[in-house]
Amino acid sequence: MQVYIDGCSEDEIPPAESFQTVGEYIEQLQEDLAQVNRVVYRAEVDGSEVDGETRKLACSKVNRLDVEVRTMDKMAIDSIGQLGEYCQGFLAKLPSILKEWQEKSSGKKEKYRQQVLEAFDIVGNVLSAVEVVLNLSSDEMDRLSERVNTLRGKLEEVDEDELNLLLREDCQQFIEELLEHLQDLVDDLQERKRETTSDVEEARKLMDDMLTNIPPLIEQLQGGGASEQEGIGKIEGQVKDLTRVLETLENLDEQGLIKKNLTPAEQEELVDFNQQLTEGLTELGEALKERDIIMICDILEYEVLPYLEKIKSHFPEDNR
Repeated sequence: MQVYIDGCSEDEIPPAESFQTVGEYIEQLQEDLAQVNRVVYRAEVDGSEVDGETRKLACSKVNRLDVEVRTMDKMAIDSIGQLGEYCQGFLAKLPSILKEWQEKSSGKKEKYRQQVLEAFDIVGNVLSAVEVVLNLSSDEMDRLSERVNTLRGKLEEVDEDELNLLLREDCQQFIEELLEHLQDLVDDLQERKRETTSDVEEARKLMDDMLTNIPPLIEQLQGGGASEQEGIGKIEGQVKDLTRVLETLENLDEQGLIKKNLTPAEQEELVDFNQQLTEGLTELGEALKERDIIMICDILEYEVLPYLEKIKSHFPEDNR
């Protein structure tokens, strides 16, 4: 079975075992993708969307599996939008639900009760998932989750007359409040994403520029004379850029983006590269103070450039 992720077949894609079913393989693939902040969005087997039956097929019976993936952050934001649409639909239907509630028998009323309970389960599950995936923690999120659980408990316990009042007042007010908060949440997340994307792009450009500019600067320093002094001034500017890259890397780590976008092994490697480059930067600063040209050139060539290249190769992608 050939496996394609977003239209590409890569060496890193785990091969399917002949004894596996399509469903088992997709679950295995999902576990691997989760380590780099990705989830399976949809899948097709030989051109047909995967369903309950095709999930049971043996991988050896399938020619091609196409998988479309999304970042967890993108899926979470999409889920917020879908939850908003769901809540708006619930509010629109609420008057008719209340009207039919008064006209139906007790058996039918219990059916409506279960539908409303399911609606609150959906709201609670989405809020919990979004909070975990996006690493959100706030008093407002905690309060909303607590309100969901409290209202759900009341919906399950109250009698028919009280349920009518609960739907008409408390639940409607909560859904309206939730919709307002969801929009604020989406706006905040999109702004945070724009800022992070900007930082990542700036850091990548700085790394590209340094990898291009430092080798000729080393030659300039080794040339001596007036060019040596000019080269030292330019190296001091590169040190500032390098400091900015390391600061960006630290900020991304604090936001959890390093962990989300890299495998555990890659995370360890990046920590090591970052440490080595930081030490090289300290040594470079001392060499610049002493105007030790040989030491400056050695540090740039054998410490800064190699580790800068390695950090660039491990640098997290943005989460588009």
